[in-house]
Amino acid sequence: MSFGPVSFSPSPAIASTAEGVSVALDGLQQSFAEGAAALSELGLPASGVPDLLEQAQKAREAASEAVAAPVKFMAITPFQYGVGVRKGEHAFLSPEQALNTLAERISDAGVSSDDETDELALVVLIIATPTHALMGQALEAFNRVYPIAQLEQACRRAKALATLETDKFIIPVSPGFPPWAEASPQKDAKGQAVAKALGGMIAAGEGAAMSATAPGAMLASFAQKQATKLAQKAADLAALGESMSGGFDAWTGFSIHAPGPALFRYLSRLQAPFDASCKCTSLLCWFGKPGEVAYYRESFGMCRRTLTRPECLVCPGPGIGKENPACPF
Repeated sequence: MSFGPVSFSPSPAIASTAEGVSVALDGLQQSFAEGAAALSELGLPASGVPDLLEQAQKAREAASEAVAAPVKFMAITPFQYGVGVRKGEHAFLSPEQALNTLAERISDAGVSSDDETDELALVVLIIATPTHALMGQALEAFNRVYPIAQLEQACRRAKALATLETDKFIIPVSPGFPPWAEASPQKDAKGQAVAKALGGMIAAGEGAAMSATAPGAMLASFAQKQATKLAQKAADLAALGESMSGGFDAWTGFSIHAPGPALFRYLSRLQAPFDASCKCTSLLCWFGKPGEVAYYRESFGMCRRTLTRPECLVCPGPGIGKENPACPF
């Protein structure tokens, strides 16, 4: 068992949850349309979707398990105090040093189980490059898909160090004075009072206009707004799925499930996926129970390996864009 390539993909749990909510809201939309038709005929509107609340509750529980459960997380970068090697303004960290730092700090996470035979889960991602310039490119590509504050800071630092020697000779252009700024009437007290009074008058007029609207037309308008909102949410979800797809040669990682003692021993013997020439390394680790780290493992396209199955001990792992056909998971 070793590291494998990382390729982003949307978590299946998120897609199934969104699908369940969409089905419930589609039924609600149909109920609105029937209610509007009934009002237009002076009848009673439909009572709604009876199981909408139950479906929404199930979706919320599934979403909470997938994305709301807290999990221990640690980012290791060359620019942290006491990590790696510093030479002047530059800082370096090899993959082996990053893994050693993780092994030393894993006991500080405070993650445990009631039974020593219960499995814990670890998701580790390493981004390793030989230079700060390539490190900036790799981190920037990662943050476009999955932004993490610690990696965004490391990316800015790496890009600055990549051009540090040439930037020293650049003479900055002085700005012109007096400078331009932004002005708005609502930035002072009088302007805010005018905006408040004007907004109240407009709201009163809009309320009077709505009171003259027929009930059927109001319900139909509301149904149309809900349909538009639902379509926009579906489009946002599709765009999010597309944005969470991609890969980079410098990304590699692994996920492992095992009882706590076995997991710690395995981590201490793990071999680095890159040699020491990749001296600009960042490591990310998510540590917790299997259900808590499932979202990260699925998003990074990692296999759910476990030390308790002999098949996983000899499995070569998934390749880029393909899965091991013999994998039981």
